[in-house]
Amino acid sequence: MSVDNTFSIEITENTKSLLLVEGIDDAKFYYAFAKSLGIDHVVRISKVGGKSRFRPVLETIALDFHFDKIQQLGIIADADTDAKSTFLKLCNDLQHINLPVPERAYASKSGDFVQTSIGIVPDINSTGSLEHLCLNSLPDEFTQCLDDYINCRISAEKLRNRKTHQDKSLTENVLGKAKLHTYLAFGSIKRHKPASRHSPALRLGEAAEAGVWNWRSPEFSRIEKFLRNLASIS
Repeated sequence: MSVDNTFSIEITENTKSLLLVEGIDDAKFYYAFAKSLGIDHVVRISKVGGKSRFRPVLETIALDFHFDKIQQLGIIADADTDAKSTFLKLCNDLQHINLPVPERAYASKSGDFVQTSIGIVPDINSTGSLEHLCLNSLPDEFTQCLDDYINCRISAEKLRNRKTHQDKSLTENVLGKAKLHTYLAFGSIKRHKPASRHSPALRLGEAAEAGVWNWRSPEFSRIEKFLRNLASIS
């Protein structure tokens, strides 16, 4: 199966496992990960268009004639500023259409015909986004360099803003994206494939497709288990 690039999610009688994600970068990332595990042909990955869109999309697919053919239904979203609130919101979205609600993130809950699961990235005890998860997977020497550069840039911006009387505070998610794109823009050599370089213009999902991320990193182990569970169908 491939990434669904539209916001219209068509369920067929062959759709046994469905993973809903926020945007196209997320979809490309998780599809590349699933492909590395050899389960991309089992798990269908569809973007919904943002965190607020999970409920209306769930409402729509629940009305689909083939909805009861789905055996595994997963949702994965960024923690942003409050991981636990994000998890509870997604639980409410599932409960709204009378689907089983997992008791905790990355756990599964079985219902009449479908098993549901919810993933929160970086994890349920952290704030941030998929960008932060990817940054956490990098070797310490890279993250230290990125921190040094970003901190230097922030200091320079603060100095300039004082001169122009502007306040341009950056959120944690914006800082995470800045660090990740700095890393990608540098065209870093992939440690697990030393002879290969990636394009400096890649986005997060494209970087996943290009093989930039080391899926064997311990930071990705929870996601690997989550995806493998979604592929557990009869």
